[in-house]
Amino acid sequence: MISLLPFQVIIDIIFFVAILLFLQQLSKRIAKKYSAVDVETLNEFKRIMAESQEITNRFITLTDNNVRALNKLIRQLDDKQKTLVMLLEEAEGSIKKLEDKRYKPEMAAPADRYDGLVQMAKQGMSREEISKQSGFTEGEIDLAMEISRTRTGKA
Repeated sequence: MISLLPFQVIIDIIFFVAILLFLQQLSKRIAKKYSAVDVETLNEFKRIMAESQEITNRFITLTDNNVRALNKLIRQLDDKQKTLVMLLEEAEGSIKKLEDKRYKPEMAAPADRYDGLVQMAKQGMSREEISKQSGFTEGEIDLAMEISRTRTGKA
């Protein structure tokens, strides 16, 4: 009786080698198929990443420039605010001085009310100057002059 075992071992070895060759060919095909897609996808991904990085850098630069511009505007606004506060204080002081100097008609006798205005006019001051200094309107100054002329009898 002839033993089939050596034939079986040889057939198994041949079958095993055939399976290995088949798997090797299949592996090469899979590697080619996926490596082409992977390289193309990888390159596209790299391009997108580079573009994204460039856009991000531009955004950061623009943001930094805007922050600098805003800080400059803030400083300018602070300077303007300080100037306005100083001007307001000066204006309030000037108004107070004018109010202190202003001729107060309610304290004077009715006949003496406009004597100060007449004196300023006699000194050669214009109606505008008298108005600024006394606080009376130009119409009131004209009225005071007319009253003075009527009282003195000069027409």
